[in-house]
Amino acid sequence: MLRRVHCNHLGVVETLSRARESILWPGMSKEITDLVQNCTTCRMFQNNNTKETLIHSDIPTRAWQQVHIDLFEFQACTYLLLIDAHSRYPEVRLLKDLTRKTVVDNIMSRCIQQNTSHINNSPTYSQSHCLAERHVQTIKRLFKKAVQNRGNIYLALLEYRSTPIEPGLPSPSQLLNSRRLRELVSMPESVLTPKIETSIVSKLEQVRLQQKAQYDRQARDLPLFQARQKVKVRRGDTWQSGLVMGRLQRPRSYKVLMENGHLLERNR
Repeated sequence: MLRRVHCNHLGVVETLSRARESILWPGMSKEITDLVQNCTTCRMFQNNNTKETLIHSDIPTRAWQQVHIDLFEFQACTYLLLIDAHSRYPEVRLLKDLTRKTVVDNIMSRCIQQNTSHINNSPTYSQSHCLAERHVQTIKRLFKKAVQNRGNIYLALLEYRSTPIEPGLPSPSQLLNSRRLRELVSMPESVLTPKIETSIVSKLEQVRLQQKAQYDRQARDLPLFQARQKVKVRRGDTWQSGLVMGRLQRPRSYKVLMENGHLLERNR
């Protein structure tokens, strides 16, 4: 009878409503609830997890202390994007090819190779790499608009570097170079005088606190997984079975052994 009631694999509420119209026995609600929650087919196609509370990385106190990197394509050309996490200053470089040497050489021309550590973002979780992802969208949009108006993409990039990050905050060029860049719009000499920004970290912290408060309104933390715990991993449109092998250094990230023998890194 339970299988008949749940033959169309609807949710708990729908299955209970359907059953109560024609049948009843002691403990029916609990049995149907357990059946639906443990149904292999339903779990395979269930929705994504509820988003968890926001975790911010530490704000760098120096320029180029932390760099976010990504590649993007525009008009059949590949560009390398480097974002200074302290100032939000973007550098865009046209790559002649996608060989390892070309990409690494362009990165290392900005980042000192000694004492440099590389941190991967969480696979299939673009929010962990949101600074670079957001800038890719912004800069590609700038380039498209510049081409549409027959302008220069690098002048558009210059204007973006001179635009304040947010109301009340300096521009990327001011944070990185302690001065404004010469723009298309004329400015008095007094404005172009170098000025060191000393309270930027505290201002950025206030902005982050506001962002976290807004984001966490519809978020909640989920229980942590333990080693050797059976889990479901999202792959494409379905959930597949796996076994947790251990936690990673990244928050809420795990190493999972799939049934086919593949070892994956996934975010909670």
